[in-house]
Amino acid sequence: MSCFTRFCVLIAFLVAASEAKDHKRSAQEEPILAALRNLMEAERSPISSSADASLAASGRQLATPSQKVIYYSTNYNLDFNAAKAYCESRGTSIATFEDLEAAYQDGYQKCGCGWAANGVSYLVMQEAKDGCLFSIGVVKCSWQSKWDVFCHYPTPIFLSKDQSGDYKLTLAQARKNCEDKGTTLATFEDLKTAYSLGYEACSCGWADNGLAYVVMQKPTQGCLTSIGVIKCSWQSTWNAFCKELERYPISLPACTSPVASGGKLATASQKVIYYSTNYTLGYYEAWAYCESKGTSIATIDDLKAALHDGYQKCGCGWVSNGISYQVIQEAKDGCLSSIGVVKCSSESKWDVFCKHPIPVFLSKDQNGNYMMSLAKARKHCENKGTSLASLEDLTTAYSLGYQVCSCGWVDNGSAYVVMQSPAEGCMMSIGVIKCSWQSTWNAFCKLCIYIPLHILDIYLYTYPYIRYVFIYLSIY
Repeated sequence: MSCFTRFCVLIAFLVAASEAKDHKRSAQEEPILAALRNLMEAERSPISSSADASLAASGRQLATPSQKVIYYSTNYNLDFNAAKAYCESRGTSIATFEDLEAAYQDGYQKCGCGWAANGVSYLVMQEAKDGCLFSIGVVKCSWQSKWDVFCHYPTPIFLSKDQSGDYKLTLAQARKNCEDKGTTLATFEDLKTAYSLGYEACSCGWADNGLAYVVMQKPTQGCLTSIGVIKCSWQSTWNAFCKELERYPISLPACTSPVASGGKLATASQKVIYYSTNYTLGYYEAWAYCESKGTSIATIDDLKAALHDGYQKCGCGWVSNGISYQVIQEAKDGCLSSIGVVKCSSESKWDVFCKHPIPVFLSKDQNGNYMMSLAKARKHCENKGTSLASLEDLTTAYSLGYQVCSCGWVDNGSAYVVMQSPAEGCMMSIGVIKCSWQSTWNAFCKLCIYIPLHILDIYLYTYPYIRYVFIYLSIY
């Protein structure tokens, strides 16, 4: 809208207001004034007519305390450090005790124990009920060492700049900048949601509607004195707001494995795998990255064993001691000049070495051990978003050191147990051994699509909430 048009709109409103004191508006004037109001509102709040716009809830308030926390269920598999990394892998941080107290006061309830930032696990109860603690409030859980986690609700955007500096991107370059990070420009609705969740950035960035905005929670000296999602229009190059949901473009692991089958154990060099992320992972992000692959971060001993087995990787990756290394058999251009497991410099972002993912997991019926027929086992794995593992999957798992003293169905219609060493009360044989003395067992499911990676995790777990959390904001 040009300055002249805005001036005309303002004059029209002033004239209408003045006449209203002395004259009742005619039926013909009302549509004109309504159109003018709509025009001004469209200038202030350019919400697209796409499907995204329908996700925005009405109202002008910020997200409530109960909308600012989200509980992630992991079947109580996280210690405290893993819980912090879990939240970080979703582009957010672990919730505080004060966040849980505020959510409780806002009516939030969760009958599940999750870590908070103070290193204590809690559940949040409005009323006592079966299967939960009988206390009411933010109640401490203390009978074990692994829990789920409460995170701050993920902010759906992040600000990105051109490598040459601030405010260097045209709209086309901004789109390319986000695409190079495996994502897309954020929508105007994403910015409004981020604002509602407390996000602030004193920097103007492009959104996918072709306009640039700044997101402000409070007036700030040296920035804007307005509050909200405010349009920037005084130049033609800016930074970019990208969607956080796809910030780390991790491909789903293949269900087949490069580890040799046939009952042989994997070699030391086959037990580690290097994931390249263009050096975008901090230590805890690297830790969570391996978890998202269904495995854990490699140790320095794993790299030393791989080196002695002939492994080489001219790339710096985190390991479990919080240090990044390369594994070099011989010096070559583009790598460190030293030979061995060589420490990289003190930069804060690297790739990661993980232990090779185990391609199976054992799952039991909710009613107990050895309760599933073959058909029920197939359905059981399908309900977890995967399928029964193959005999080759079990062989690969065995080669990687996996052992479980429990018989489970696989997709060839037989049941097996996987043993690395004889165990009292279990099998005295070693290998992938057939179980044949009954007709109901547990199930071995494929891990390749069981644990959703954190990008998909954010979308799959939060989309039902996003539909109701999007808050319509007035733009002033």
